[in-house]
Amino acid sequence: MSLSQFLDVILPSDTSLNMPSATDLHIDKAVANLLEPQQIEEFLFILNNVAQEKFSNSLSCLDEKSYLLCIEKAKRVDVYLVNYIVQQCLTAYYTHPSVLTKIGSGAVPPFPDGNSLECDDWLLLEDVYERGPIYRKVI
Repeated sequence: MSLSQFLDVILPSDTSLNMPSATDLHIDKAVANLLEPQQIEEFLFILNNVAQEKFSNSLSCLDEKSYLLCIEKAKRVDVYLVNYIVQQCLTAYYTHPSVLTKIGSGAVPPFPDGNSLECDDWLLLEDVYERGPIYRKVI
């Protein structure tokens, strides 16, 4: 069992949206650089124990629905570790340049042209601008 198997479950590819899987983008290597090896080992150990208790089977033999249930149950064992690792995986995936391009988030870092919108409607701010500065002097 490895971190890439975990990523295949929480971030699989989606052909209808043309989104790559996390393992296709090698997110496991990016996350491994952010985490301590002992954190990953402990996380996978917790997941495997939950799978043994809940399904009497190893994680590698479970379907995706059962695997996700194990992740939820693992939060009861160590909520901080599980949430931290899931957060790191999601952050690494959704900040990857190819994913940012596919989800239409605007310019991809380092934002050479800025992140301009096609049609900015500055009339929305007109009333606020006419009121003057928002700060007030304290007397």
